[in-house]
Amino acid sequence: MQKHDPKDKGKDQHKAGEAAKPGQRVPDLQEASGLMKASAPKPKPPSDIIFSQKGNISAATATGGRSHQEDFYLFDDLSMKGIKNGHGQMIAVLDGHNGPETAERAFKALYGVFGVTLAMHKGDVTAAMKDAVSKLSWMTEEKKAGSTLSFVYIPDGQRIAYVAVIGDSPVIILDKNNKVNVSPEHNVRSNPAELERARKKGAYYDSGYIMSPMGGGLQMSRALGDKDIAHILDREPDVYSVPLGSRSFIIVGTDGLFDPGHYDTAAQIGRAVVFTLNGAGAKELVQDALDRKTCDNVTAIVWRPR
Repeated sequence: MQKHDPKDKGKDQHKAGEAAKPGQRVPDLQEASGLMKASAPKPKPPSDIIFSQKGNISAATATGGRSHQEDFYLFDDLSMKGIKNGHGQMIAVLDGHNGPETAERAFKALYGVFGVTLAMHKGDVTAAMKDAVSKLSWMTEEKKAGSTLSFVYIPDGQRIAYVAVIGDSPVIILDKNNKVNVSPEHNVRSNPAELERARKKGAYYDSGYIMSPMGGGLQMSRALGDKDIAHILDREPDVYSVPLGSRSFIIVGTDGLFDPGHYDTAAQIGRAVVFTLNGAGAKELVQDALDRKTCDNVTAIVWRPR
């Protein structure tokens, strides 16, 4: 895992302003907040966690139950003179598998690639994000390692978050109406529609994985890299936007923050939402995942309005 240095700048689409299409349901806060608060212990002080903060954004990561780190994360300010929507905040996490090479390559390229695509599309953030993911997919298509990408951009002067997701690293947003929006999960264990997409490409399902007839398999139906099973994967991201309010927050995390097995993700997302409503930042969320022994690399970014 590496944090992006701001000085080094070189897992259905929706139009801007539309509400996000929900990826999965989480407990209604008004109905379930009391229960979740009662069951969620107070977060403990963090330990063995790499933590950083810049203004309104906090980020934290830990190796967790793994022997090595394959998570990468980025948060930075974009500043492009003369480009519509060229000033804003970028947030991204990448969860690598079968090695860190694809996640690292995309991590290093994301800032520059998005800047180029935003200029090419004359400030159309949705089009720029879709194009950026396409270019990152092309840049990593020969790598055997794979990765998710969950990317959020908040233009300055706008109360809107643009989201691009490929893979199963959740993006959780409390919107302007105090409703929780969760990104679509491109994981065949929890998303039957994604399993069907993979089957149409010739994959078969075995013990929680989509498998290629030629060998190799993955939980996810969409990812960067994964050269050996590219023929059964989809490279198309879900890109959408969510309106923000003065009390909104955004959590972007790898699946180790929640439920790597993807059996109880909605409940763990609800838990993270309650923690964040009660003031938790990235390091408290990561510490909670470590306490729950999710046995995976754990990374979180928390954004709040400036």
